[in-house]
Amino acid sequence: MFYRKGHTRITGILIFVVSAMFPRFAYCSAIEEGLLDYRNGHYQKAAKAFSTLSAQDNPDVQYSLAMMHLYGKGVEKDPSLGIEWLEIAARNNSVNAQYKLYDLRKTDKNRLISDEKALYWLGKAAENGHPEAMFDMGKKRLAERSDEKNWENAFIWFLRAAETGHAVAQDIIGFYYEFGVVVEEDIDKARMYYEKSAGQNNDEGLADLARLYETGKGVPKSPDKAYELFSRALEQNNAAAQYAFANYYRTGTRLPQSDAKAFDYYHKSATQGYIPAVRQMVRIYEEGLFGQAKDKIKAQMWRDLDERYSGFLPAIQPRFSDYVKGFLKNLGFSHFFWLGVGLWMTRKTILQRKIAQAFSWYKKGDYQRAHAIFTKSWASINPDTFTTLGEMYLYGQGVEKNYATALEYFFKASDKRRHHAQFLIGVMHENGIGIAKDPGQAVYWYTESAQNKSAQAANNLGVLYYTGKGVHQNFEMARQWFEKGANENSYTAIANLACLYHQGAGVEKDEKRAIELIRASANQNCPAGLYNLAVAYQYGLGIPENEEKHMQYLTEAASLNYLPALFDLLAIHEKNHSGEKNHEKQLAHWRKKIDILHWQTEEKALTYLVKTDLCPVQNGR
Repeated sequence: MFYRKGHTRITGILIFVVSAMFPRFAYCSAIEEGLLDYRNGHYQKAAKAFSTLSAQDNPDVQYSLAMMHLYGKGVEKDPSLGIEWLEIAARNNSVNAQYKLYDLRKTDKNRLISDEKALYWLGKAAENGHPEAMFDMGKKRLAERSDEKNWENAFIWFLRAAETGHAVAQDIIGFYYEFGVVVEEDIDKARMYYEKSAGQNNDEGLADLARLYETGKGVPKSPDKAYELFSRALEQNNAAAQYAFANYYRTGTRLPQSDAKAFDYYHKSATQGYIPAVRQMVRIYEEGLFGQAKDKIKAQMWRDLDERYSGFLPAIQPRFSDYVKGFLKNLGFSHFFWLGVGLWMTRKTILQRKIAQAFSWYKKGDYQRAHAIFTKSWASINPDTFTTLGEMYLYGQGVEKNYATALEYFFKASDKRRHHAQFLIGVMHENGIGIAKDPGQAVYWYTESAQNKSAQAANNLGVLYYTGKGVHQNFEMARQWFEKGANENSYTAIANLACLYHQGAGVEKDEKRAIELIRASANQNCPAGLYNLAVAYQYGLGIPENEEKHMQYLTEAASLNYLPALFDLLAIHEKNHSGEKNHEKQLAHWRKKIDILHWQTEEKALTYLVKTDLCPVQNGR
């Protein structure tokens, strides 16, 4: 444990007296040697050198002690003590400690540093010239509010960071000057800063400088120089360089012509959000280019992406629309994202509120108002709108039924990993709704959905394995999927799992366990659970026969429009009360209900979403 100032006054005095007995140069040398040991990774030797109060007066030592305690280098790991040392060093104007107190907040799960304190030290570090702190201050100015004043403030911080040699900041300043954003357009200064950034092998700087040489903007046009710079940027997966290489392969310029490689690079670039590449992907799928089949669903997906990215920077984008950076780079976003993030986040919040209102309308049955919002291009910021639109066209809610359109929207939602949309695609394939029946495709889509934690899909997948539709019959796999659905609170999966225990299919036969599961399902008002419990009471399966309870649970299942229960009730009434006038009305009621449900077979498959008829007892056995 290191001494802390004020903790042991007598010891501190003794150490001071002893150190005073030696020449001053020896004291300085010990600290310098300790710092050198720390930099070389000899942490235990450094810890010994830093163990005196005199050494601990040095801000560099304080910062080193903080790092050692934070990460357990040469000493026992103690994040709280590490932060204490950081604060001591920061108060003694250690700029690295000041920035570290801000930077640590990003990973501080225990909230040892408050947001307010982290921002205070960021400001101090930036004022004292820490390059990353100044760069982060530029980003924060834009994140607060993306108006012209904040662009100006951001420019000042980015410029200060660029002057210290910060490669990304240099590229951003080049952007400011190239397009005249809050400064007068100056292509010479833009080129200068791009060159500085590229000189440090920054991929964005390399790509921007390559673009100038490719077009001859502010420099003599040189395709050779552009190719060299794009090649270096490509090694770092730069989106603009990927787009350039796609063009090289498309035209056979400098590289052998190859549609396959051109498509590959267009796709890579577009995936990073590079606008020209995104627009090229739209054309590829609209026209069937580069060996790709025409696909209007994928074309629309890329078109939506274009609209979304193009909306990020409405105030300044017209000046540089062809060169918007890849928004998905570096933890999801390129550094140029910050030039519009404040405005976009404000706009996004407003739009999300509108979408939430539309979902509220949908739940209340106001389908037309909901549809008007869901079909706006910006509504795609919430992919759940695709799923809901698909359901509206599937069921004819506020629109004319159109299974093809429903499927298109479900595919869009599936691209965003919306498990309910994937589930419904599976249902449509299994039941041949709007497309040919294909149990194999149903298995695929149920699996995709179940892996995204859809309990309904896990249940249906279990049924397919049980029945051997689309897959080889496998009771063990059926059990696994039913258990997965049950663990994710599908009470129908619980009811189906009970059937396996009743039959001894894929598990050891266990009537007691089967009844436990049936009760659990019935207690949650699950139609299959209620029906199976009714049958258990009817035949005394695992529990004593009880006709009163049989009729009670059968009626409850029928009230939920469960067809097997409706058939049983109809059969009971026809047998016991046939010809009795006072019962004819009730018989007509049950028949009409069954006819309606049979007539709505398509809706039933999608309304109930689950398969339940597994137990043989449901057929009276």
